Amino acid sequence: MEPKLTPARARAMLTDLLAGFSSKSFQRKLDVLFSAQAGQNRAAKDLLYVPGRTELALSVQREVLPRYGFDGSEYGVAQMLEAIQPLLAKDSRLVEQSEAIRQKLRIEVQVDECADEVNARHLTREKALALQNDLLFQFRNPDVQMKLSTMRTEDDLDQREQYINDVKMSLLPQYGFPADSSGLQMMTEALKEWEWDDEMRSLRTTEGDLQKGFQRQDTGSTVDSENGSGSGDEDIISKEDIMQLLQELLSGFESPGFQWKLSLLKGRGLDPFDGIE
Repeated sequence: MEPKLTPARARAMLTDLLAGFSSKSFQRKLDVLFSAQAGQNRAAKDLLYVPGRTELALSVQREVLPRYGFDGSEYGVAQMLEAIQPLLAKDSRLVEQSEAIRQKLRIEVQVDECADEVNARHLTREKALALQNDLLFQFRNPDVQMKLSTMRTEDDLDQREQYINDVKMSLLPQYGFPADSSGLQMMTEALKEWEWDDEMRSLRTTEGDLQKGFQRQDTGSTVDSENGSGSGDEDIISKEDIMQLLQELLSGFESPGFQWKLSLLKGRGLDPFDGIE
């Protein structure tokens, strides 16, 4: 049974989230992320898309959401957004709190600009790649993979589709889309514009594979106990497998979580590649 929110509990929850996002410790970490991103892209007109911000926000959400019946994960965030959405239209106080949270997270663009982008269902290639990589990061989460692996029968299809949509919905507000079914449709159409792009197509393929959950692959090859080598054609790694492996490694290095940790090291004056030749 999915958690429910009354207006009073929703206000209390947003108050707790706002307190966490306003803390000096959280804001210092957010400063590091913004400094790193500004250094990499000094010509950017805005910093709406900051790698690592979603993961940093989750450090607060992980503590707060369970108090209100939601899981402290990306899935719980998606559930919370879905539960609070109907209340926003009826409670101006909730709208004010939501806006205050956006300001603390520095998710700010000109309203007209954001609305135009969403209505046009258009993302620049840079933002489309950022969104696609964030989706991969979400689906690579071990908890998400384990959950997906338990929903493989035909009876689970509807539940599986809903879970996948919930995971996606946790990212939508960060990219200017509403956290509901219309936002999912807008995001799908925005990404569809870049189907012709080889990199985007490869990332979408990887996302499709990840949505299948953990899978054990039995090749049937035997292993020689003397030298550890296998026998048969199954041991030959195809060019396609190598390309997919390299693409997944690249996606991992480009993920917000990895880049965030890298920026923290750089912010402390440390060279993460020191000693690597």
